[in-house]
Amino acid sequence: GRGAKVLLLDKQTFPRDKPCGGGVTLRAASVLDVDLSPVIERTIHGARFSLRLGPEFDRTFDRPLTYMTQRSRLDAHLIERAAEAGADLHDGEAVREIEVASRGAASSVTVRTDRDAYSARVLIAADGANGIAGRSLGLRREYEEAVALEGNVPFAPDIPEEWRDTVALDLGGLAGGYGWVFPKGDHLNVGVGAWKYASFTLRPKLAALAKRYGFDETKLENLRGHHLPVRIAGSPIARGPVALVGDAAGLVDPLSGEGIHMAFASGRLAADPT
Repeated sequence: GRGAKVLLLDKQTFPRDKPCGGGVTLRAASVLDVDLSPVIERTIHGARFSLRLGPEFDRTFDRPLTYMTQRSRLDAHLIERAAEAGADLHDGEAVREIEVASRGAASSVTVRTDRDAYSARVLIAADGANGIAGRSLGLRREYEEAVALEGNVPFAPDIPEEWRDTVALDLGGLAGGYGWVFPKGDHLNVGVGAWKYASFTLRPKLAALAKRYGFDETKLENLRGHHLPVRIAGSPIARGPVALVGDAAGLVDPLSGEGIHMAFASGRLAADPT
């Protein structure tokens, strides 16, 4: 809306899935001017807490706690809104090389893909925890790393009523992390996270968590792991005309491992010309 000519490059074609619990907090949703209701599958009002898979207790609230979506739907929705706002979308086009050129006080950046080369005054890199931008420019060199393992428990035609507006959080059983159960439209997302040095515990911890709630761990679908980079204070996230946002900058909440809020917030800050 401010007259900038924007090219949006993504190596994936949309819709595409991404490992993520898919919880959009109210704080995250408040950052956006985009209506997320078309991709919200569950509105959460309750939480079920346990300590090391022991006895549980529930809390229910009148106001929503968080919203549940799937990244395949959320990201495609956001991409579509960006294109509608005027961004030139090139999906399925991976960035291979980034070069920064400085001429006095001015600078520019050139991005090369398998198809073409593009020059711009500014590059906002939202290419995730394993993205090329941070590596090629020597940014985000100092960060802690957490890991997560998750899978889905399918239900047809609908998930059990007790889970439809409730999440489960099991605390104290993983080094620096926790276990969760998140309800979606037709399945439950079940996962565990911890600091990277404890990654060898994730598989047995996930099996124990599934068993605790009566799920068969051997029947979990779409089982996958992913990294959560947590930025250390003082680590650079911008250099010249390039700024990292979201997971690329390690902007993950160190307590919860939640990254959607800071992805939204850092993207908005990067887009502010002031």
